[in-house]
Amino acid sequence: MIFWIFSISLSLVTSSFLLKKTYLKETSIGWLLAIWAVPFAGSIIYLTMVIRRKSERHQHNEAPHDHVHKNETLVESAQILESIGITNGFLAYDKLEEHTVLRDDEFIPALLKQVEQAKHSILICTYILSGDAKEALITRLYEANERGVEIYLLVDRIGSGLLLSSKNRKEYLGLPFKTVIFRESLLHSLLYIEKRLHSKLAIFDETTGIIGSHNIRDETISTSKKFARNISVLVKGNVVEQMKYAFIDLYEDATGERFEIQNESDEHHGHEENEVFGKNACPARITFSDPIAQDFQYNDYLNSLFFSAQKRMYIWMPYMIPSDILRTSIINAHKTGVDVKVLIPEISDSKLVDNAHQLILNELTDNHVPCAVSTGEFDHTKIIIIDDVAVIGSTNLDLRSLFRNYEANIEVNDEKFSDEISELFLETYNQAKLVECTTPKTGRTIINQLTSLIASLY
Repeated sequence: MIFWIFSISLSLVTSSFLLKKTYLKETSIGWLLAIWAVPFAGSIIYLTMVIRRKSERHQHNEAPHDHVHKNETLVESAQILESIGITNGFLAYDKLEEHTVLRDDEFIPALLKQVEQAKHSILICTYILSGDAKEALITRLYEANERGVEIYLLVDRIGSGLLLSSKNRKEYLGLPFKTVIFRESLLHSLLYIEKRLHSKLAIFDETTGIIGSHNIRDETISTSKKFARNISVLVKGNVVEQMKYAFIDLYEDATGERFEIQNESDEHHGHEENEVFGKNACPARITFSDPIAQDFQYNDYLNSLFFSAQKRMYIWMPYMIPSDILRTSIINAHKTGVDVKVLIPEISDSKLVDNAHQLILNELTDNHVPCAVSTGEFDHTKIIIIDDVAVIGSTNLDLRSLFRNYEANIEVNDEKFSDEISELFLETYNQAKLVECTTPKTGRTIINQLTSLIASLY
């Protein structure tokens, strides 16, 4: 009896604390369900997580950020970036000199080609590394290592199927180049299960980068039975330097170690103040999120971007379960005359997500926002276009990506570039199936809303 009185009292105190500290409705509901479904254990788990996050932030703020580099230009650039906040996702615009859009199965050949051509360094971060694509990459990384190329490979333990496979983990850690598994220990994986190393980027000789929605897996190849469509972009220019700093942030959070590249490239482009963009260059920046530094940054960044829309807002997402404030921004943009279009897959790789999508589509179409669903292969593309700004990367419009994951995207502020990406979007959108709201609000059951909640936190 005393135990139950104590448990209920603890649940009341924890619930009160939760509602004061959390302004995100979906997250609050999820934790409240856990706290009251399992009164004592739910409260302890939530309070433990709160204490751990405070400790993480304290360690992050106390940790030195003066990364050691041999190249003086890089030191100066690091100081410039740190002065505006390297982990806040709002870096200054840098120069994008060249780009190539990589659709679907163009990605793996382009990635392998860059590995084969690398002379000094290779930095690769991926959520999933598996199948024949993994074997092809590892083979070429072995060859690059023998050429004297410095290599860093960063993968997510759960995403790459290493949670319970000690044999596969030993295989990774036995590679002759630096390999880091995010959440390496089983305990670490369980404690940090709400966080994912979801970024997908690669940097070669600090001059060329690839960033987008592609994982390194067989499903990115069109001949695969589970083929998933993706778009990434290969870039050159000073913006690649920002990709490197995004990788550094990921690496140091994953390992707690200082990051250093020994083999600096002589071809590196330094940052120039008051930089003038030439005829073929355009302003771009890397927007990446660090859940330890600031939980709510990326949601706020996207909301400010959505709020600025004046002529077009195209959203191309595989997982579309946005926060309340983003849903409101999308609806308000349409009401003010912005050309809003939303494209999501008709069938994703999760039935929970499909159910959540139905509720989101109902809400948007209730407000006359044009929506369409792509049929056929699962479309894993993650692109947002707001006026002349295009964002391509790893971030989904769901709570995990917006608030808990490590994500990385490239934002290009250029009319010509955005028009190019818009053409790709409209090509797919015009072939998709338009959605009409057929489910009345009264028909949205509690079960549907609960499964939608679970999907949003999944």
